[in-house]
Amino acid sequence: AADAADDIARCAGAIAPLTELLGASRKETQDHAVCALLCLASHDGASRDAFVGQLVAVLEQRNAAAQMKATEALASLAAPVACEKE
Repeated sequence: AADAADDIARCAGAIAPLTELLGASRKETQDHAVCALLCLASHDGASRDAFVGQLVAVLEQRNAAAQMKATEALASLAAPVACEKE
């Protein structure tokens, strides 16, 4: 349980800086930030909840590029995963 808590804490510490990169001037940087955030969000429910909260906060910013990338990431999280079997 301690290892899981440590993992969650490390993920939570990475979320804020990565969401800031969603507004970077280079598209490649934005794309890498989205990928990193999606990877973090896939680990567990707690990091996913923190990630979604940060993305919603980005939607309230005035940076259109960051808003677009945050929306893209939220849509990816909301989409069903094709490789999961019911």
